[in-house]
Amino acid sequence: MKRRDFLRTLCAISSIGLIPTLGFAKNRTINIQGDTQHRYRRARQWGYNQEIEGDLNNQEEDIDNQDENLKILIPLYSYPNWQDEDSYIWQKVIDIKNNHSDAEIVAIVNPDNGHFREENSDFSKGIQDLVDAGIKVVGYVYTSYGDRETQEVVDDIEAWSNIYKDDGVSGIFFDETSTDSSYLTYYSDLSNEARSRELDFVILNPGMTTDQEYIDSNIANIVISYENSNEELLEEPPNSYNEPTQTTKLALLIYQMDDDNVDDLISFAREHQFEYIYFTEDGFDGNPWDSVSEYLEDEVVKALS
Repeated sequence: MKRRDFLRTLCAISSIGLIPTLGFAKNRTINIQGDTQHRYRRARQWGYNQEIEGDLNNQEEDIDNQDENLKILIPLYSYPNWQDEDSYIWQKVIDIKNNHSDAEIVAIVNPDNGHFREENSDFSKGIQDLVDAGIKVVGYVYTSYGDRETQEVVDDIEAWSNIYKDDGVSGIFFDETSTDSSYLTYYSDLSNEARSRELDFVILNPGMTTDQEYIDSNIANIVISYENSNEELLEEPPNSYNEPTQTTKLALLIYQMDDDNVDDLISFAREHQFEYIYFTEDGFDGNPWDSVSEYLEDEVVKALS
């Protein structure tokens, strides 16, 4: 399933390049009718029925025992136009963090698809602004589902380390992650490369339920085990779900959100043990990551409740 689309340049100020969506599973027009809350309950029930097969009560007990706040993982793929207050999208995230100091926000930044060898001063300034507000920043690197040459990926990790680590980048986001356990050593080696350069916060993005070894092996801090449209979640929920561990948490990313479904999605995330979330309505233009959802502050508030 192809999950990486290239998009137009976001800003004429810089040759930021073509920016991938964190891998769309599908891109379909949303036309949802009927009772949304009922359909979320139905989606959750389908997932339970297919995954648990008689062990529903035990999982519900485990979920009820979880009392940690949810956290935000936002793909911040817009250009940091810090000189122009009206178009500096990153400032919205910074302001929300300043308004809710207890919130944990991780931002993924993405100059040139993570394939660069020179500093962009605007990104340096933007990264510093995020970090100064208490937002963790990780750098984008793609892996082509394990088919990209290891040295090419390592060179991109090295660029993040040499150019933006001093500005505050503290981890690597590996996009297009394979779900096949035969690639586990490949990703384990890449994780070690990142951590050896003090880019300690590692995120993998298969975008769907993956082989549980990717979670149990402790090679990542976060695994994005569901990234899809709101419609797909309602109509075709996963057949099974990964289980988080003490060291590796799960993330849920929803694009093309239908209206204001924050309450339902928060509930869904808690029930299926997703600790990191982000929901946006911006996917209808083909790239849900080039702006910030109008519901972000609401998501932050409800994630903390």
